[in-house]
Amino acid sequence: MHYLETYNASEGYFGTQNDFSDPSLLLMIDYGVFYEFIPLEDIENNNPRTYSLEEVEPNKNYAIVISTSCGLWRYMIGDTVKFTNDKPYKFIITGRTKHFINAFGEELIIDNAEKGLVKACAATGAQVSEYSAAPVFMDKNAKCRHQWLIEFSQMPDSLGNFAATLDAALKELNSDYEAKRSKDIALQLL
Repeated sequence: MHYLETYNASEGYFGTQNDFSDPSLLLMIDYGVFYEFIPLEDIENNNPRTYSLEEVEPNKNYAIVISTSCGLWRYMIGDTVKFTNDKPYKFIITGRTKHFINAFGEELIIDNAEKGLVKACAATGAQVSEYSAAPVFMDKNAKCRHQWLIEFSQMPDSLGNFAATLDAALKELNSDYEAKRSKDIALQLL
């Protein structure tokens, strides 16, 4: 039996997987929903510029803003997406607008964190039950950094190796994080 991924909410039907070999979702553009997109790095601005569907760039995270024929006008549903194709428009869901750390310009989204944790677990034999991460601001003793609270159902063979692998994976997944970690300029090791 095959299952297809769908993306819908009480506000509308937004996407469906149309190819078993591709996890991307086909954007439903003819279902009574008008889409606008805000780049994730602009989400906290008071009056961010919105982009039309024709203006989105591939592999860039956007918050979705919708207007519907049912009366929603410029409503931000709280999800973030990244476009993988524009003919037809296909995307992946990358997280939530409230689930990211951008205290130092690192734009670390939940998708990066989860993929980094998977790599760190695979490298160290660990299994993660729950986790949380938050920014820690510079003080007289240390530079800016992230603090991770991780509950393991299986401890890693080495916490130091786990942290180093997670850090390397985050640098590989996110160029903004990598830039801030370069030579510990703005962020020190986890």
